[in-house]
Amino acid sequence: MRLRVLNPRVLVEVTSDSTEDYDRGEKLEHYQQIPSLETVVIVSHREPRLDVWSRPRDSATWSRETSIEGQMATLPALGCALDVDAIWAAALEPA
Repeated sequence: MRLRVLNPRVLVEVTSDSTEDYDRGEKLEHYQQIPSLETVVIVSHREPRLDVWSRPRDSATWSRETSIEGQMATLPALGCALDVDAIWAAALEPA
């Protein structure tokens, strides 16, 4: 079964040692070409850090906000915020 999402508004990417440069560079540039996309969240695998790239609807201008330990990352497209510490703690929990 193949799953495809049409017209996403928000995309979350988690980096890894082998893909971090690609995720933050060329891959991000490809994502930013998706017309419906308003927010890209890049979650660091190295440290409690979220980079939120966002743009208003019908705009081509992207801006980045970095949130670190003790902060909340705002996702304008969803009207919510993510607790960086809670995400980091959950990622460290054993499966």
